[in-house]
Amino acid sequence: MKVDASLNWPYLANAVSDADARVPSSASLVGFKIFLLLNAVLFVRPAEIVPGLEGLPIYEAVIIACMLFSIPVVLRQLTLASFATQPGVVCVLMLLPAILLSHLLHGRTYDARIGALVFVKIVLYYLLLLGLLNSTARLRTFLIVLVALIVPLAVLSVLQYHEVIDIPALAQCMQGQGDDEFSGERIILVRLQSLGIFSDPNDFSLILASGLFICIHQFVEHRRIFLRLAWLIPIGILGYAFALTHSRGGFLALLAGLTVYTVSRRGWRRSLLPAVVVLPLLLLAMGGRQTKIDLDDRDDTAQGRILLWRDSMELFRESPVFGIGYGQLAEVNELVAHNSFVHSYAELGLLGGTFFVGAFYCAFLGLHRIKVDEKHKIDPALLCWRPCVLAMTVGYATGLFSLSRCYGVPTYLILGVAGAYGNLVGRDAPSAIERLNLRFLKRLCMVSVICLVVIMAFIKLFAH
Repeated sequence: MKVDASLNWPYLANAVSDADARVPSSASLVGFKIFLLLNAVLFVRPAEIVPGLEGLPIYEAVIIACMLFSIPVVLRQLTLASFATQPGVVCVLMLLPAILLSHLLHGRTYDARIGALVFVKIVLYYLLLLGLLNSTARLRTFLIVLVALIVPLAVLSVLQYHEVIDIPALAQCMQGQGDDEFSGERIILVRLQSLGIFSDPNDFSLILASGLFICIHQFVEHRRIFLRLAWLIPIGILGYAFALTHSRGGFLALLAGLTVYTVSRRGWRRSLLPAVVVLPLLLLAMGGRQTKIDLDDRDDTAQGRILLWRDSMELFRESPVFGIGYGQLAEVNELVAHNSFVHSYAELGLLGGTFFVGAFYCAFLGLHRIKVDEKHKIDPALLCWRPCVLAMTVGYATGLFSLSRCYGVPTYLILGVAGAYGNLVGRDAPSAIERLNLRFLKRLCMVSVICLVVIMAFIKLFAH
């Protein structure tokens, strides 16, 4: 039987209140509302649109207010009992000492302090997200609000792209594409980007892809035909904006997410026909730079990034345990690794790299470890969201193979959503919970080693 995972507006009005059924706390309710506001500030960046607000610590003020109403929710995750059932939280928290040690062991005490302060804000955001999404209702509300924040960004960016409006912070990315074969003139590719943390076409493409997964899920699962068709509007907006980013990493992320979404809903066999139909349409719709990846072309940015991976792994070999230091890769190489996993190993060594990889490993486990005989115990509305959250996680992780975003808030937004989903599933099906024990640590080390071997083998094969 199909479950209606769509959002109806009367439901949205009551979703926040219903969400506290398991945790009856008015403070938690207020904290969740402020957290939604926090994400609005994070995405829309009012100071970049209204010059008069520039310099005001708006984000810091809102996150402090959110913390004041959510202290019990955050502290509850910092207990030994919570660590035992949430190894993903431990992996994220362990990145903090990894950042400190990566500097302190090189004698850089000032850099250690600054790096830790920056990452503490990200950890607080992650813990708030993980703790406040404590019901299916809140998870659904947050994902819909996420779309409601991404769509206006896409609209503003597209309007700027077509010169309908003029907001300096939304200026497009101008990227050279070599010289024209006949005229000899420089070819410039205009790529769509957005505000603040999305002021890069590749970053913007990943959050657009996440929004697309949510919208597609709503379109597929809605039982009311008119409301289902209404979801085609944001799908069209986000899809058009996505194409204008011309991001190849984003395109691979979209393909990976759509594949996982379809397979998790329909199985491999029933997914073949949709794939045969959809893939050519995607290639036709995107086209150009976005679907052209030539690993053998020395002048192509794909080959350039592989060379950056190679150089970063050389630095990893020089400081394999604790790395060269948080934020130091750009100082030494003049460019970041353009691969979050390579970047984490180079800057934070085996210690930080293993825990960064481990955070995604735990996220995947929480979405995957649901036994068939226990599915009937889980809230059907929660199970219905699994393909969407899985697509967001896999898609974003795929995108990180061409972007250095180990310390970006959007990365921990995706990890937090996946972690919150795993926690909700674990309430009804305890066997789905991964336990922090010696066996888990051994598997984590093995996953880290496999990740390093794959990265080095890929570099060996394709670096020219």
